[in-house]
Amino acid sequence: MTPEITFMADIPALAKSTKSLRITASARERKALAKRIEVPELLAFEATFKAQKEGRGIYLVTGRVMARMKQTCVRTLDVIETSLDQPFSVTFMDEDLFAAYQHEELRGEIGDHEVLTGESANLGEIAAQYLSLFVDPYPAGAGAPGEKDLGGKARFRSGDRRGEGASPFAILKKLDKKG
Repeated sequence: MTPEITFMADIPALAKSTKSLRITASARERKALAKRIEVPELLAFEATFKAQKEGRGIYLVTGRVMARMKQTCVRTLDVIETSLDQPFSVTFMDEDLFAAYQHEELRGEIGDHEVLTGESANLGEIAAQYLSLFVDPYPAGAGAPGEKDLGGKARFRSGDRRGEGASPFAILKKLDKKG
């Protein structure tokens, strides 16, 4: 698979630098990314990166993905504009450390760890992966009719990240106090 956005970066050099790296997707890259994340249009996409050395062959890369996009409201089917601005972190390890880490993690889940082959990594693809993770799969426009909680308030509002107010446990807690 060819990545929709490619930005190769020297991770050890980035760790030595005091500056952040910023990448901005071109119109062609945004169109390809929109197809990947299944949205009608990706209006803007950028990511920032900073790295620090954590040990021999280990680098922690932190950053943010920021995007504006058009999505389809799950309640009205109207096209709405949404945005996101989310931090992330990923640990890069050289191949030997990565293999040892995988061996230790018997569950097969290695989390946010990537193998660093040589000194370069495709930070464009890393940003695209985090965009895919952070995009709201159930966007709802402001004022769209929605499910109501026991107090009559809309349970899920546009931009709501399903916080404590929307939690079934919070609703049960309210019921327990009433009864």
